[in-house]
Amino acid sequence: MTLGQDFDRLRDLLFLAVARRVLVPYHWGALKELGDKMGMTGAGAAARLRKLAIGTDPPPSAAQIDSEIAALQTELQPRLPLLRSLLGL
Repeated sequence: MTLGQDFDRLRDLLFLAVARRVLVPYHWGALKELGDKMGMTGAGAAARLRKLAIGTDPPPSAAQIDSEIAALQTELQPRLPLLRSLLGL
């Protein structure tokens, strides 16, 4: 895995963490709210979720989002020492 791929996974992880807070429990306008928080449109947020294999119809469940978060964390685990040093943690 390259640093560029690490960056993409970290960006996806951040997006999903925000999505988890905004979309669960789901309410009308949640995709627009997620888009606003992430600097994109609601349609852009929905497209990003689909790219991460999380559908929006029906609305995503906490379990779907949590599963993808866990998968990303597992992928990043071997790089944790490097990421911590880059972040100064």
